[in-house]
Amino acid sequence: GDSGEIPLQKGQWHELCLRWDCGEDVCTLTVDGDEQWMQPLLRGGKGISYLRIGVGDVVAESGGILLERVEVEVEN
Repeated sequence: GDSGEIPLQKGQWHELCLRWDCGEDVCTLTVDGDEQWMQPLLRGGKGISYLRIGVGDVVAESGGILLERVEVEVEN
C-alpha cells in the first residue's frame, strides 16, 4: 500500500525490486513480486545517484538487516 510499511517477515529472505522510471520521475517497489507502492522521485536531474535503505526499529529489535546482494541494471 501507500502507508510506507513494507510487509517483511523476520527470519525470512525477501526479494525487493526498486524500478526507477526517470522519464516519469517515479519509483515502484515490489516485494516478492507484489507491487507495494509507487512514489515520485525526490530530486530532479538525470538518473539515480544513490540508494538509502532505512530500517526503522529493526536495528533496535534485532540488531539490523542482512543484504545478500544488490544488483543494478541500466536500460536506455
